[in-house]
Amino acid sequence: MSDDFNDFVQRQKQWLIAKREQTHVELSPRDRFRISFALKRVEQEQYGLCCHCGCFIERELLDSTPEAFLCLSCEQEMHQQSH
Repeated sequence: MSDDFNDFVQRQKQWLIAKREQTHVELSPRDRFRISFALKRVEQEQYGLCCHCGCFIERELLDSTPEAFLCLSCEQEMHQQSH
């Protein structure tokens, strides 16, 4: 991994920790799980990889949704299968 991506992951990790520790905002159980899961993936050096296909998750998606665990293609595929 490049230093640029490592820096990006560290920034995302800090955001996730801050979000998890916010006491004035009640997080849903789903959001708590997603944040905890993302932090676990950082520790396992799997952050940024799609849990379904193993490809890199689009950086734009991680910028907007740091707790994302599926790439856009797999997210769309899962959405289509559920409808």
